[in-house]
Order: sequence, then structure tokens, then C-alpha cells
Amino acid sequence: MALIKCSECGKEFSDKASACPKCACPIDEQTANIKNKKKSVKDYSELTSLEKSSLRLYMRSHGENSTTEIILMFLALACSLIGFFVGFWLLFLIIGMCLLVSAYVIYINNEKKYYYKHPESIDKKKNIIKDNNNAFKKSIPWIVSGIILTMLGIILMSTDDLSTLGTIILVLGIISYIVWIYLLITKTKK
Repeated sequence: MALIKCSECGKEFSDKASACPKCACPIDEQTANIKNKKKSVKDYSELTSLEKSSLRLYMRSHGENSTTEIILMFLALACSLIGFFVGFWLLFLIIGMCLLVSAYVIYINNEKKYYYKHPESIDKKKNIIKDNNNAFKKSIPWIVSGIILTMLGIILMSTDDLSTLGTIILVLGIISYIVWIYLLITKTKK
């Protein structure tokens, strides 16, 4: 005897029963609803980038991210730094790349497992991601102006005659960066 969950009320009951004891939903409708749910779930490879971002955000908000891949990434970084500063850089670079690839594979497998357990999670955060993308697009002119003003200010500061003007332009570029960060912080949602 196995327990099945009622698709109407959520109560668990025996699969031998002909209907749910709480809401009287027939067992035939139960199995039909379960089959329809399984058919409606898209394959993970068919998800769009927006749906995958929504899934990742949903996982993060529910604390479902694994720490294994983070540990592997730190080990990969440590191997790269050891190879750079100590020596044997090729050996440590290969080890670091293997650790990074294994972290990526673990991350994707965890994401797939979570998606197949909770297929509804891809729709939960889509609107937040769209709003955040719109906020980022609206703030792009500030970052572009910050880059241009900073580069122009550095170039003008290197000349003797225009160093004061270069300093003013550099300060304007930094202000543009601050406005960009402020817009991102205030307009993005979690």
C-alpha cells in the first residue's frame, strides 16, 4: 500500500481507496491530474534564460543552493593562486580548471533536480527579473557616461595645462558611477 496526495485538497491517503476521504475526489481523477501535471512540465533544456534566472532566484530565496560548488570554486581559485605565486602554474591551472568544471556540473545538476521537483518555481520570480532588467537598461547611460568621463579626465590630467579640468571631469565621472549604483540599488527588487 502506498500513499498518494490528493490533487484537490492535498491530503495523503491510500492508493487502494476509490476516492479521497476528505474531499471525495475520485482516484481516477487523481491519477489523471498527476499525469497531466507531468506532461505539462517542460524539459530543463527547453527553459529560456529568463526562466532559468527565475529558477535560480527562487532557489536562492528558499535557501536551496548547495555550498559544494562554492567550496570547489574557492579551491580552484586557491590552486590558481598557488600556481601563479609558487610555481608549477600549468599543473595547478589544470587542477583549478577541473575543479571549476566539476563545480559547474554539480551546480547545473542541483538546478535540474530542483526544477523537476518544483516546476512551478520558474514562474514565481519572472516579473521581478523583468523589472530588474528594465532598471538596469535605464541606468546604462550613467555607467557609459561615467566610463567616458573617467577616461577623458585621466587623459586631461596627464597634460600640464589641463590638469585642473581633468580633475573636474574625473570627479564628474565618479559622480556618474555613484548615481548608477544608486539607481541599481533603489530600482532592483529581491
